[in-house]
Amino acid sequence: MSVNKVILLGYVWKDPEVKKFKNGGETVKVSLVTGKKGYTTQDGKEVPEQRDWHTVIFGGNFVNFIQKCVAKGDQLYVEGEIHYRDYERDGVKHFVTEIFGTAVSLIPNGNKKNEAKPREIPVNSRSAENRQHAYVPTSDMSGGSDLEDLPF
Repeated sequence: MSVNKVILLGYVWKDPEVKKFKNGGETVKVSLVTGKKGYTTQDGKEVPEQRDWHTVIFGGNFVNFIQKCVAKGDQLYVEGEIHYRDYERDGVKHFVTEIFGTAVSLIPNGNKKNEAKPREIPVNSRSAENRQHAYVPTSDMSGGSDLEDLPF
């Protein structure tokens, strides 16, 4: 038995990007940043801020939900599986780490400009038995924020 599960709670740092395939399929790439605030220890040592940048790929019915409801600055809870791949370009080998999303929730008021109460919308990723719920503020979600506005 083995487990490949990733859980992230972070902020969308740029608007999601949809990729369309010749066979009619679509995926959406969400760029998520997680991190910790910097601080000073009791003995005066400065511990710098830490940020980690994640690429999360969603397919299926998640594409439509993310396209309509997720924007830069929103806070997301994501579950998925981590995948690694590599490719070569111009003689240089590149390594890629991606999260394949299996569940997503838009955190109410994660984007400070959104003050609305959430409503629950079911998102079906694979089948009726595998329902995920996303919390979507009812106000306009067009506003984003700069990286400096993130709370860490």
